[in-house]
Amino acid sequence: MRPGDVTLFDSTVPASVASSDGYRSLCVRLPHQLVGVSRSAMSELTAIRFAPDDGLTPAFGALLATVDRAWDRIPGRARSLAAHNTADLLTTIFLTTLGRRPARPADETDLERMLRYVDRHLADPELSPGVIAAAHYMSLRRAHGIFHDAGLTIAGAILRRRLERCRADLIDVADAEVPVARIGVRWGFRTATQFGRAFRTGFGEPPATYRSRFGAE
Repeated sequence: MRPGDVTLFDSTVPASVASSDGYRSLCVRLPHQLVGVSRSAMSELTAIRFAPDDGLTPAFGALLATVDRAWDRIPGRARSLAAHNTADLLTTIFLTTLGRRPARPADETDLERMLRYVDRHLADPELSPGVIAAAHYMSLRRAHGIFHDAGLTIAGAILRRRLERCRADLIDVADAEVPVARIGVRWGFRTATQFGRAFRTGFGEPPATYRSRFGAE
């Protein structure tokens, strides 16, 4: 590691750091659900060096340093947006790195098409891996394989996108009067209980609590 480098540690597995005297670092801990990379792909990203002149790494490093300095002066809703934008940029860096592996162009095209399909049909509670595979005239096994090659799962991609849409609506001033349960149903969750459980797992607290902390002030 050199000054300005970025690296990843998976806190679910043991790790050790060997450093010289005077070593300093800025550490940011993010829930795995926000990173957008499967558990199996994490091992390919752990403890590798993202250099400060490589791709989006300098932008990410500058963003982290800025957010760290300004955090106490950022209001609640802006904190949430800053945190999630930081996570999105990190996800982009990770997926770009994973995408350097040899991959068939057809798989990349199919993946993009299926993700666009997911985004267009998030509100449909019937959206499922089987529905997505059928809509693209391929077997369920092939659809799962395409997502797996990108370090993703179909169900995980659907859930993450739904939760992100719900999170954005919960802190949107235009939706301030919309009941929490209705926001969940809006994005494909069948019941308030299902939405609440998924949101708590993804973001660490119930959606109503999240809205009260980060909603428009």
